[in-house]
Amino acid sequence: MVDVYTAAVKEFTGKETHDALSSTDANIPMSMGIPAVCMGAFINFGSHTREEYTNKAALTDGLKISIRTITELVK
Repeated sequence: MVDVYTAAVKEFTGKETHDALSSTDANIPMSMGIPAVCMGAFINFGSHTREEYTNKAALTDGLKISIRTITELVK
């Protein structure tokens, strides 16, 4: 899955991906033994602070990345 996601990010943004540790909503199903995946598809800054915000202009590429990744994985 990582290769598909990485290729989609590169295709739509021209940027390389980077790994980062974070907490996700996928923790809940995983803690129950249910397989789960979480992928970042937006650009935000100041996570979990009063200054947190999302770059709305990046959401279009994020949606394209998500759709491409899911489409490729279900083939």
